[in-house]
Amino acid sequence: MRLSLLSCFILCLAFNGWAQKVNRDYSFYPQENGNVYFIHPQKGYKSDQKEATKGLTYDITYLSGRDSASYTFTYYLQDVLQINAVILLDHNGKEVYKGEPEIYYVQPKRNYWQHRAKVEIPYDLLEQIYQEESPYNLILQGNNKTVRYTLNPKKWAKQSTLISRIFQVVKYNQ
Repeated sequence: MRLSLLSCFILCLAFNGWAQKVNRDYSFYPQENGNVYFIHPQKGYKSDQKEATKGLTYDITYLSGRDSASYTFTYYLQDVLQINAVILLDHNGKEVYKGEPEIYYVQPKRNYWQHRAKVEIPYDLLEQIYQEESPYNLILQGNNKTVRYTLNPKKWAKQSTLISRIFQVVKYNQ
């Protein structure tokens, strides 16, 4: 009896811990024309190219009922790179998305440049991508240079599980 109560208690704690973690990683704002979901910044994308001084950070904003979500990201390079395309590749290197970014700003930071941009990605595609077992690669393409970002599989497992869970919240609140 004690063992089953202890097991039940541990299971409840584990479930409760997961639910709290998800709630800390997104924000929900009810609006007249739908609910706004903001997935807080995610880290881990890195580039092995020397001009990339830090990793790429991204967040996702989605207004329920729309067919696309805003994928906003910050990247850090030694020099300014005005990108004209954002490309997502699956784990096999196949292009699954290419879009034109909206540049928010480029500003100097210490001895590198901080860039902030946004691209609209079809929501259905995002849902599909985050159900994959392997991470997508992100390519930022400028006029005469590209920078490729990758995420290690361990980090992907955590991010994809978390973001897929948030997409479930979106689905159940429509």
